[in-house]
Amino acid sequence: MNGFAGSGNCQPGGKRAVRSHWVSYNSDVPGKECLLHCQMKETGCIHSDHTIVADGMPCTNNGSFRCVYGNCMAVGCDGTIGSNKVVDGCNICGGDNSTCKEITKIFNGTLNRKGYYLVKKFDVGNFRIHIEELSASDATSLSLRDSDGNYLLDSHTTNKDWPEWDYNGTLIVYRQVAGQPEVITIANPLTRPLQLWVHFVVGHGPNPGIRYTFTRNKTRVVDNFHWSLLPEWSGCSVTCGSGIRVRNYHCYRKQRGVPVKEKFCDHTPKPPHQVMTCRKSSCPTTDWLVGMWSMCSADCTLQSRSVSCHEYVDDKPRRQIANTQCTNATKPPNERECDAAHCHECKDNLIACSMVSGLPTFPDLCNTTTLNSVCCKSCRSVLS
Repeated sequence: MNGFAGSGNCQPGGKRAVRSHWVSYNSDVPGKECLLHCQMKETGCIHSDHTIVADGMPCTNNGSFRCVYGNCMAVGCDGTIGSNKVVDGCNICGGDNSTCKEITKIFNGTLNRKGYYLVKKFDVGNFRIHIEELSASDATSLSLRDSDGNYLLDSHTTNKDWPEWDYNGTLIVYRQVAGQPEVITIANPLTRPLQLWVHFVVGHGPNPGIRYTFTRNKTRVVDNFHWSLLPEWSGCSVTCGSGIRVRNYHCYRKQRGVPVKEKFCDHTPKPPHQVMTCRKSSCPTTDWLVGMWSMCSADCTLQSRSVSCHEYVDDKPRRQIANTQCTNATKPPNERECDAAHCHECKDNLIACSMVSGLPTFPDLCNTTTLNSVCCKSCRSVLS
């Protein structure tokens, strides 16, 4: 009963030890579980020299009790004496079986021709994998490959001649009894991805079907995912004026470098996006464009001017638009009362004014500041 209390160097001394063969023996006698016991193979005789086994040696078959200073004491999976914590079905010490999920599926797709058909890709961390044919068949054969496509188990390899082998630290067990379905079991978590294929050998006949069951952790292997900057900047946030361009982080799978859903990177905060400024042409604005005040009317009561709505770019008027579009400012007045004192002083420079008063363009010239001052009286009569 190797592996329990009494499995140390328990061969008794004396001549009897030379002539006999002794094996360790685990005693279930209360109070003696942690003493060194040996049993003679030839006679079954049990011998104890009352030596206390080393601390930490199991003293029960289930391993939940250990020897501590010669006493068989309960020890939890957390290594604490007296603890009642055990490993749950998700391989979590003290867990409640809520952190993993068992999944069972059946592959029974149509096999149309000879060759290999992918059944399932198992991820790192999957455990308690059980694969079996639904019925024995000479038409199909189970096959395993690593993530690089190298065969681990195949009808053309020698692995099927061995009942079990190591795959990167994980034990794979293969069983097939003549006339019975093939069976593959993997108890411990995978440390590398694994692919299950079926080899359709004969190229005709029905697919007997494959059932596979595996357990995966609900909490993902977070080391497989990380935040990385997207290669491209976004477009400018505005169509005119000043704006920003951004470059966001996205969640990527490390092994393949491909983007995945952001929930896979929930284990670490998303870094803030990068920002840079950008500028387009200036945005157009609207405002009122006002002309010069006209000469006062002949009766010296009113002056007028043009007032129209214009679109501006870089503070320069570009085109006239509908007055209804100038909503950002009150429309300036286009008329005002004249200054009566200025009207009485308005007169012509007779010499200068006589040179232009007869021209056809005289009314237009009166709208200029210079001519208004030279031909004040004449222009007033023309414009009124």
